[in-house]
Amino acid sequence: MAEPLHVFLYASSRGAWIQDLHACAPARGPAAITVITWNTWFAPYSFNARFKALLALLHARRPDVVCLQEIVAESLALLLAEPWIRADYRISDARGTTFESYGVVILSRLPVLALGIHELPSSMSRRLLVAEVAVGPRRLVIATAHLESLKPGADTRADQLAEIFPRLRALGPDTVFTGDFNFCSSSREENANLDAGFVDLWPALRGGAPGYTEDTGVNTMLANVNGDDKTVRYDRILLRSEAGAWKPRSIELLGTSPIAPTSPDVFPSDHFGLVAEIEAR
Repeated sequence: MAEPLHVFLYASSRGAWIQDLHACAPARGPAAITVITWNTWFAPYSFNARFKALLALLHARRPDVVCLQEIVAESLALLLAEPWIRADYRISDARGTTFESYGVVILSRLPVLALGIHELPSSMSRRLLVAEVAVGPRRLVIATAHLESLKPGADTRADQLAEIFPRLRALGPDTVFTGDFNFCSSSREENANLDAGFVDLWPALRGGAPGYTEDTGVNTMLANVNGDDKTVRYDRILLRSEAGAWKPRSIELLGTSPIAPTSPDVFPSDHFGLVAEIEAR
């Protein structure tokens, strides 16, 4: 069962984040929307500098929806204090009540008509966060998860996906599912657990380009922490549009450079983010 949640917006008149109890669909919406997903890495390594650099990259893109994984109390506080987020975004959690030590968060510039969090089979307190947003008269489901970590978690990831996809299908015909899946796109066995009705936007738009979201050949911070070579595409943006109401337009990596020339071994995260644009037909 899903636990229903209220989304929060910032009330400047009160100087506080309050529950948005009156969300409604606008008569018209944009012809295309931008979605970002990013595992922000909760490690203390240069934490404030990394997260502020990540926020700057998000601000430069001004996406319609942001899905973040590995959010901790400290990074949630930075999100809630950011002026441009306060001005334009709703957030799924302004109290830190949807996760234990870390979790997932959604930010949206679009009205959020419904919000819920689903428990998943997990020994790591992993959950599925689902927002139903209004894009003009259209209703679009945006979901994010951080699937079970590490190689021994393969069976649990399979169980998680077996619960996630039917839940998302039940919510409507149009869905964007994002997050850190914790298995590489090269894993034939684990990729067989994906619902074929959901299109993986990276290969759909970029063909055979590797699209590694963890890459020690580029991310020297990851190389230093990991200690060996790692080139995997764990992070995904999937699109399901049953009647073809939405189609993918573009996708690219974010955070592939150090945060500053003076910090060549500090990147925004150990993962690269993904930014995708989808358009209404």
